[in-house]
Amino acid sequence: ESLENLIALKYLLENKFDAIICTHIFAAILVNELKKKSGLSIYTALVTTDFTCYPGSLEANADTYFIAHPLLTKDFIALGIPKEKIVPCGIPVSQQFLTKESSVSARQNLGLPLDRHIVLVSGGSMGAGPLVKMAELLSSRLSDSLIIVACGTNTRLLQKISSLNMPNILALPFTKKMAAYLDAADVYLSKAGGLSTTEAIMKEIPLVYINAVPGCETRNIEFMTGNAYAAAAFSPEDAVMRTVYALNHKDSAKSGISKCRSELAQNPADFICEHISLHIN
Repeated sequence: ESLENLIALKYLLENKFDAIICTHIFAAILVNELKKKSGLSIYTALVTTDFTCYPGSLEANADTYFIAHPLLTKDFIALGIPKEKIVPCGIPVSQQFLTKESSVSARQNLGLPLDRHIVLVSGGSMGAGPLVKMAELLSSRLSDSLIIVACGTNTRLLQKISSLNMPNILALPFTKKMAAYLDAADVYLSKAGGLSTTEAIMKEIPLVYINAVPGCETRNIEFMTGNAYAAAAFSPEDAVMRTVYALNHKDSAKSGISKCRSELAQNPADFICEHISLHIN
């Protein structure tokens, strides 16, 4: 046994855990290897955080796979995972994204205008993607709308957006009120992370992807657009076109994301905890 395995095993045995929940495929595979080498018997679960079936999911050999959407079940089965181990529920997100405040109330609380369309743009916590160019184009095309660019922890992006000096662009520094900004906005332009996607789904806000980061995010885009839950833009100009469409066709733009919301657990985190409790007691 490696020293790392022995330390991990000692920690698990001393603390008498009933279950191990992994939110990353690599962690799930490592836990399974530890179980095989040590003979440890403990319930394990993999909680996927993207709208895809990860390569290596079979090697995790989890007791339960909590997946992002029912339509992904067939992909896990095709990999060789027994259907009875697969539990579709959605991706767990912070509680603040599970309830919806009225647009008027959210705008009043945030000090935002009540009489204008609001477009929320985000490149995730790192502010990834062509956000400056996108903000400029949106500002010009939607002169009567407010464009809010959430810059996350990217202070350089914050400075660039602020220096545009366009009256209908708001450069938003890192905030813990993204849930409220989603309630206030009419359309959400976002990179395609699994959590960002689920936050938009739970808020039922029309979603236009900014194709900024490859990998699992590409799979998220393929799944969400392939099932007509969201739209994707592959250039700043395309993003503007799709945003204008969503603002002009609100019911149509919202119908896909609302359908997706109806297909998931009301509270994925609670659902997962309750399911695990039933299996370890």
